Amino acid sequence: MFEIDFDFVACFDVDETLISWSAPSGTHDFELTHNGVTRTGKVLTRHVDRIIMHKFWGNGVVVWSKSGKSFAKAVIQKLKLEKYVDVVMAKSSFYYDDKKCEEFMGEHRFLYSSSNFSNILFKKTKK
Repeated sequence: MFEIDFDFVACFDVDETLISWSAPSGTHDFELTHNGVTRTGKVLTRHVDRIIMHKFWGNGVVVWSKSGKSFAKAVIQKLKLEKYVDVVMAKSSFYYDDKKCEEFMGEHRFLYSSSNFSNILFKKTKK
């Protein structure tokens, strides 16, 4: 059995949490080739910085992707975050607990939400 030996563990998704593939093309600063396909996107630095802070605080860090473990690993390697991430894995498909996740995890810690995402990151400045 694999054990994560931390009292606190922070979990991060890849798509639209660490990398926005749907960001306006002029804002893209990330390119990844995976399975022979190349895509560009925008690094969501506030979330990447939070990975580093969780490691600084002594917490475990898990990165997952619905696209699978190898995809999560490729993104973490491209971002050069290997020393901050303890586990990469496929995103959990099932969740079983006697409580709703917000009852034991507290507030949702997504720093960019879909409702304010474009306004925060891609706001055009007036000249």
